[in-house]
Amino acid sequence: MIKRYKAFSLIELSAVLIIIAILTTIITQLVSSIKNTRIANANSITAKANISQINGLVAWYETSMKQSLNRNETIDNSPISIWYNIAPDSMLDQINSLETSPSQHITYKEKGINNLPSIDFHGQSNLKLQSFTNGNIDKATIFIVMSIDTHNTPTYFDSYNYSSSSVTILSYDPDQLYIRASSSGSWTSTSSNVPNVLANRGYIIVTYLNGANSKIYFNDAQNIAGGSLINPGTNPISGLTIGSRSDNNYQFDGQISEIIIFDNILKLPQRKDVMSYLSKKYNIKVSNL
Repeated sequence: MIKRYKAFSLIELSAVLIIIAILTTIITQLVSSIKNTRIANANSITAKANISQINGLVAWYETSMKQSLNRNETIDNSPISIWYNIAPDSMLDQINSLETSPSQHITYKEKGINNLPSIDFHGQSNLKLQSFTNGNIDKATIFIVMSIDTHNTPTYFDSYNYSSSSVTILSYDPDQLYIRASSSGSWTSTSSNVPNVLANRGYIIVTYLNGANSKIYFNDAQNIAGGSLINPGTNPISGLTIGSRSDNNYQFDGQISEIIIFDNILKLPQRKDVMSYLSKKYNIKVSNL
């Protein structure tokens, strides 16, 4: 016996389309709600952190707060033109902001590190600050939350001085980290506590720029990356280039979500406070907290 199937009537088809539209709206609202919850939680963690109470805060760049980026640029894959400094003493006058010409080389990534927003660098451009409002920084503690897309030897942070050929560079290869505050610079040793940088993972890197007593901490609040002090030189930080060297070479390919800069050498309890905050916010495991 051959069964005969009737086509949908116009009323039935309309009912199906209405149900699909309702389900689509519910899913869209649910996704938006999850996103807003993630952002709200990150903002709460940031607001409760005591970063601004630590002496010497010069610049603080992050990606979740409304004050951090232009609102019309906080759309997935939207080009970024400016990254604002949210340090309390800087927000009102919008000083020490990082800027670039908008392009698809630096974009907003809605689901970056820990599914929170990140600045996505595509290896062909950078964000710059020509000089700090209060002058050069001779000693510094620098916190960076980052993730790489590819294994190469890029520069993710560069401080340049227009009157000097020497610059301060922070970069890495898969098993070492590098600082240059002179014509030469220094790599971390590979003898112990090797900073194995893998792709598509979040890292918290802390750099103490302090002449012969410089050091780097890599997802570790107490043990120095490489196991020893390094001497990269003594040139000050005079400005910033994020995403490449200041001459746009050695370009970075990956995400950066937060940069915090102090103009002094933080003590252990302060370092742990900042790393605890970043660890909680970005769900990055940090040893020895």
